[in-house]
Amino acid sequence: MPVAEGDFFYTNFAKGEFQKGNIALLTGTIKIALFGATPDIDADEYFDDLASEIVASGYTAGGVTLGTKTVTVDDTNDWADFDCANPTWATLATATILAAVVYVDTGTPATSTVIGWYTIATNSNGGPYTLNVPTAGLLRFA
Repeated sequence: MPVAEGDFFYTNFAKGEFQKGNIALLTGTIKIALFGATPDIDADEYFDDLASEIVASGYTAGGVTLGTKTVTVDDTNDWADFDCANPTWATLATATILAAVVYVDTGTPATSTVIGWYTIATNSNGGPYTLNVPTAGLLRFA
């Protein structure tokens, strides 16, 4: 399934980046999880603040770890793109998916910072399920 156009950064992630320093997107454990409700971009700060993660056969709570992570800097347009391989679930039972949340997994939901989310608005069909990352990358920092 393609990821919807437009990505959204959590307010608390942006605040944290300015106040606490950088999150290691390339060396840290960055995951993507699927949800049956739209996250609260202003209130959610950590993974345990989120509600309505999907529950379905073939889906492990907490989502999947992103692989093949890269950052490309565009000095002409003054942005950086964070990219990764398309996240895939080998078999995912039928589920209503409204959002995909990207976060830093510390191993503890209360300290795992949420980075951003995509509106998905689709259903899995019981087979393989792939989120197609946009050509420019998963996240753009401008």
